Amino acid sequence: VTGVQTCALPISLAVAAAVKLADRGAVTAATVALLGAPGRFVAAVLPGAEAVLAVALLAWWSPVPGLLAALALGVFTAVLVRAARRGVPCPCFGVGAAPAPPGVRSVVRNGVLFAGAVLATGSPVGADPVVAAVLTVALGGAVVVSSRPRQMRRS
Repeated sequence: VTGVQTCALPISLAVAAAVKLADRGAVTAATVALLGAPGRFVAAVLPGAEAVLAVALLAWWSPVPGLLAALALGVFTAVLVRAARRGVPCPCFGVGAAPAPPGVRSVVRNGVLFAGAVLATGSPVGADPVVAAVLTVALGGAVVVSSRPRQMRRS
């Protein structure tokens, strides 16, 4: 696993946390609009969870952070699909980052990050990128099948 692969996921999580913290009010409003009442709690807790997970991925050589990241990305992808179906923006990387509803590119981005999470579950020495690619394709296929592609917009 190269340095870029090792750092891409934690950097993405750290950036997502930072932009959410920088504009808490707007992110909270957008999250409530997307998730309803639980959105207030999610908006309050998520930036801290993303930051902790980013640090854990870099500092804790164990499969646990990778498994937690894969689980989080599965949930994030489900929320992306929900936002796309509803035609509302997703505050994944802050409110201003994506004023339009998410589309196929957002789901593909999450698939790539998911592959990084899968790689993070193993030892950085000898990690198998083929396994990550297969799991990414499987996740992407499941998302595409369940999201009615005709409703997804390019982002």
